[in-house]
Amino acid sequence: MWTWTNRSADLALQAVDSGGFFRQPLRTAFRIIALLIGLAGVVLGIVAVAGGGYGCYELYRMQGYASGVQGFKVGILVAAAVAFLGLFLSRIWWRRSEGLQSNAAHGKPFLVGPILAHVVRTMGETVGFAVGLSGILMVLVVWPSAEYARSIPFVGGYLFGFLKYSLPLLYLSPLVGFLYIMVSRWLADLIEVLFSLANDSQAMRSNMAPVMAQTTERAEVLPFRAGWADVVLGILIYAMLALRLDEVTVLLPLVVAVGLCIHFRWKSSLVFLVAAAVAVMVRGVFVMLAEMDEGSVGHTYIAAEQPLLIALLAVLLVAIPLMVAERLEHWRSTLTFGQAWAIGCGLGVIYCAYPVVKTVQESMARHELTPAEMQRAQDVFEPYQDRRFGWRGSDRVDTTSTFTIGPPLITADRYGLITVQHELNAAGLRMRASFQCPHTDIQLPDSVIYEQGDGSMSVRYMNGDSIVFGYKNGDQWKTSTAIALDAMDRLSALNEERRTAAFKAYRDSLHAFVDTLYGRFVSYDCEQEPCFAWFDVEDTAGIAKRSLYCSAITVNGYPINALPKDDTRWTIMIRRTVLETPKALEEGTGPLLYELIGLSPETKPTPVQPEVKAQPEASARSNRSAPGMRLGSTEYAAGDVDQEPSYPGGQSALRRYLATRNYPEVERANATVKKLRVQFVVSSNGSIGKVAVVGGQGNPNFDSEAVRLISAMKPWAPGLKDGVPVAVRMEVTVNFSLSE
Repeated sequence: MWTWTNRSADLALQAVDSGGFFRQPLRTAFRIIALLIGLAGVVLGIVAVAGGGYGCYELYRMQGYASGVQGFKVGILVAAAVAFLGLFLSRIWWRRSEGLQSNAAHGKPFLVGPILAHVVRTMGETVGFAVGLSGILMVLVVWPSAEYARSIPFVGGYLFGFLKYSLPLLYLSPLVGFLYIMVSRWLADLIEVLFSLANDSQAMRSNMAPVMAQTTERAEVLPFRAGWADVVLGILIYAMLALRLDEVTVLLPLVVAVGLCIHFRWKSSLVFLVAAAVAVMVRGVFVMLAEMDEGSVGHTYIAAEQPLLIALLAVLLVAIPLMVAERLEHWRSTLTFGQAWAIGCGLGVIYCAYPVVKTVQESMARHELTPAEMQRAQDVFEPYQDRRFGWRGSDRVDTTSTFTIGPPLITADRYGLITVQHELNAAGLRMRASFQCPHTDIQLPDSVIYEQGDGSMSVRYMNGDSIVFGYKNGDQWKTSTAIALDAMDRLSALNEERRTAAFKAYRDSLHAFVDTLYGRFVSYDCEQEPCFAWFDVEDTAGIAKRSLYCSAITVNGYPINALPKDDTRWTIMIRRTVLETPKALEEGTGPLLYELIGLSPETKPTPVQPEVKAQPEASARSNRSAPGMRLGSTEYAAGDVDQEPSYPGGQSALRRYLATRNYPEVERANATVKKLRVQFVVSSNGSIGKVAVVGGQGNPNFDSEAVRLISAMKPWAPGLKDGVPVAVRMEVTVNFSLSE
């Protein structure tokens, strides 16, 4: 029953094992795949060229000639890359189709294994080469002109739109392609080993010799053979594709000439052609840098190379005759290819040395501001920012018209030279200034010139607290100063402290004078500050009314306002002092006062003995009977003497002296005026005593100054009574008027 089915299975297995099933069909499939891959590469190349041409027209129409040519170049390079890749892979599949014949021979019992390994190896190499070469071509050819590539109509956006975000993946594509090839070959070798073991086992069971040695396949790495000179030439061509069209136009004949030299073994001309190719390629790289970034160092290289272009022309003029001579076999070099390449590259490096050195120097001279340097530049106006300034007048600072300082605008060039732009709004003027400073010395200049309309103004930022504005008014140069208001407050407080300290030192020096007086209490007045107490003070000249400053209402436990107005005799301690008034603090001095600092009553008051003058008997009798004479006293009224006392120099000298009085500053500030009548006694020897202000209680400041003024007068010429000097009570007027 199962005979015919078994027979059919045996025939099928025999067909499989004999290789008839794999030889022709798979060989045809390999060749069909090769034709399809090659055709796809050519078709895509034609599409790329067509798209590049149309893109050239559109870019030329919209952006200009240069952009159109660059876009067309991208299309041509992409077409060449795609066509080359398609033909290259097609060649691999076509050559590998021939390998099926050998894999299905040698009497292998199991042919499916070696053939499967052959397919896996070919598929892996195809994918690996496609990924690796496509990635490299994209990086070197398309990426530098990605914008142009994406602008190619119809296909540019689809084929090259990913370039905007996938550059890192393109860099990894050669590695990914290499891994594809390695994995596929490892898997193919593994399949071959397993089936070889199966073939050997089958052979031993059939008493046949092992056929493993005969089934080893020689893997073909590439479908062509190339030496190292060909590889270097290929790399040179490959790098050339990424350059601008102008450089490609120059390099293309050089590269073709290098290829001819390699093919025909022209080594002498190869030296000069390689040198020229290296020089032109390096120049092309820097030209691309200059076009991609206007501020790059590529411009430095191009400028430094200009004098060397004559040397490059000389190299080409030497290479062309050498090529002709070697082609006609009139010249034969003893150099090897390695020596020719080394010498040529060396000459190219020597040619590029000078511009490269200049480029490196330019790169080292450039400096990008660090965050710390940028912050220091932002802080050049920091002592003045956000502070309010007022204009200083002759005696004050105007706080109604003020202004503030804003932050600057900082920019820097490629060498670290900082440009500071600043705007200042002061006195209703909007002014702008700009100055520069290196990154090694970031600070405000001594003077900043601000432009305002048709004029300019010089501004000096002094110490963070003041700003001096200099401007021209006609033919004169004038200045105005603005002061920070917070600095004025600090300065005022400091000056106030200094004035207070100076005043207190002056007052302490006055306190060193202490004196003791004796007298009787008369009155007390503290309705207005300062407070004064009046005493009839006894001295050698008699009794004089004295006003004493009271800093406290109680002295030694005795309330001043409750002292008895009787014959109690008091011991009075006084010292010199000065009142702490705003005017006194400002000037560091003030009107001199006598301060009551001690007070105590005497238990047994000592009566004051009147002064007794010896007089002739006749005079004494006449005095007793003289009208107006004060009984029990030696003082006479001015009208009761024969000759009144006189001031040295007469009445005019007296008036000049009285005009030297010191106007109390407190009263001057209050605009107080006063005329005081002051009585005093001119003794028989001309001295002044018993000075007192008459006419009721007056102003203590005026009273003390009037008493001081009269007490300090020079001795008078005494009055005469019956030809004898006597004590005479006099009266003068002291005028305190602001008009004098």
